[in-house]
Amino acid sequence: MTTLNFELAVQLAVATLHQARALNLKPMAAAVLDSAGHPLAVLRDEQASYLRPQIATGKARGCLGLGFGGRELARRAQTMPAFFDAINSLTGGEVIP
Repeated sequence: MTTLNFELAVQLAVATLHQARALNLKPMAAAVLDSAGHPLAVLRDEQASYLRPQIATGKARGCLGLGFGGRELARRAQTMPAFFDAINSLTGGEVIP
């Protein structure tokens, strides 16, 4: 198994931004966290808004902390808003579904 280190994290973030451009998505940011939820690489497309890195990090923390992918996290947030309010209180607002 490949160990996630700084170099790999940067490669993953760069590849994510390149893929977003290839798919003609709106400018975004990419966040790669270690297993403890600490950022190893956070990159923002130069056309992305200034909040995109925080949004990407919040989404990554939610997926990592709750063990679901982004779509499932968003689905559960819609069906269990009180639970996600509690999660945001617990994390100081660091989780974005």
